[in-house]
Amino acid sequence: MNEAADTDLIYKLFEHNIASAGLQNLVRIEKGTSREVLPKLTPSRWAIAYIDGSHTYADVAFDIDQARRLLRNGGILCGDDLELESEQIDPSELSAAVRTNQDFVLSASNGRYYHPGVTAAVGELIGKVLVRDGFWAVRIFKDRHSQLELDLASTTVPSHILKFAKKHEGQAPGYDLYSQGAHYFAVSRTVPATVVDELLGRHEMPPLTFRADTLQQVTEKLQASTKKASPEPDETFNEMLEPRIVDVHRGFNIVKFKRTVYGLRQSIGDVDVTFGEDSLLRGYSHGDVVVGTVVDAVKARIDNLETTEEILRVITDLRSEVGAELNAVKARIDNLETPEEMQGLIGGLRSEVGSELMKIGAELAHHQHETDALSMNLREQCAEFQRQSQQTALEHEDVRLKINQLSEDVNVVTNQRLSRVESDVAKIYQSRIWRTLVRVGRLLNTVLGTNSNAGR
Repeated sequence: MNEAADTDLIYKLFEHNIASAGLQNLVRIEKGTSREVLPKLTPSRWAIAYIDGSHTYADVAFDIDQARRLLRNGGILCGDDLELESEQIDPSELSAAVRTNQDFVLSASNGRYYHPGVTAAVGELIGKVLVRDGFWAVRIFKDRHSQLELDLASTTVPSHILKFAKKHEGQAPGYDLYSQGAHYFAVSRTVPATVVDELLGRHEMPPLTFRADTLQQVTEKLQASTKKASPEPDETFNEMLEPRIVDVHRGFNIVKFKRTVYGLRQSIGDVDVTFGEDSLLRGYSHGDVVVGTVVDAVKARIDNLETTEEILRVITDLRSEVGAELNAVKARIDNLETPEEMQGLIGGLRSEVGSELMKIGAELAHHQHETDALSMNLREQCAEFQRQSQQTALEHEDVRLKINQLSEDVNVVTNQRLSRVESDVAKIYQSRIWRTLVRVGRLLNTVLGTNSNAGR
């Protein structure tokens, strides 16, 4: 199941079943684990919650808690895989099975197979529930749980489900007659009532089941089967209690025992299938024992097994042939010992090597020509750059000399003008005008009686 889920096979089968039932417009799919999806759903909205997933105690307990949160008051909580209730099993046995995370085990105290995680979670979180062949249900209220009482007589089945429900159409000698959808079935009374629904499928299994499009046709099939002096249905069903060879296929005996079909390779001798599948697979290889529930499926697996072995044999043969060819080639190489043969091989190698060397030499010459042209171009560019650099240097030197000359001319003119100003100032100090101005200043000081600063 896990492998099929990893490859999306289970999901594709689910979509196929929904479409086949015509329910694709009624079903909204939320893909993910219950821990991912359930917390996101609207609480107190749903009328029914059906739990059929992981069997571990923690997962079942989580699903129950979430279902109670999601259900509206009076909603129905139900599920599958409750073969035994907690009060039917020794408490220490149940506790040990849950603690060791057992999935599906045989109860030592009850003698029946059950799922410990489901039994413990339902018993602890809910208590007593309605149970029918592993299916369980209880009504959930806000403050309590209530036992369900099924009044099937007054119920009506929805039309999209009704076509899958069987209807009892009467009896024939040794058989019960049923209709389901558009087909009719005759089922041997030796078949347990709990598996009748599983046998009402596309394929009939005479003398246990017959299938036809009308009730008359299925009755005619029963009469024809009786005329062929087939064994009584009771006897045929009783034969299922003892191993019997029903076919031989590609060196395998096809053996039926109870509801299991075994493919046993004839070369391994007598095999006792009553010990069960696990014992057989421990005692024999998977290439010698094939186990299934349908004869055709077991044959198909044998075909695949034999095809695989044939492929392995072909590969082995090919390996042998390739090894023989390699040995032959090695022998031919070892026999090349004469001088003429060796000389011929060497000459051929020399010719091939010489041809390759000529190609390489031509490519090198071409690359050398391109390299020389590039080198010449680079040298010319370097010479031009050097010439331009020298010209620039000369121009810079001429500018520097002109600047120096201009600086000297400015200095000379400046010095001449300063000398001339100094001479003029000296002449003013030595003139009569200056001396007259000094006297006038002194006279004004005396007349006005001011301080020296005011006089000045």
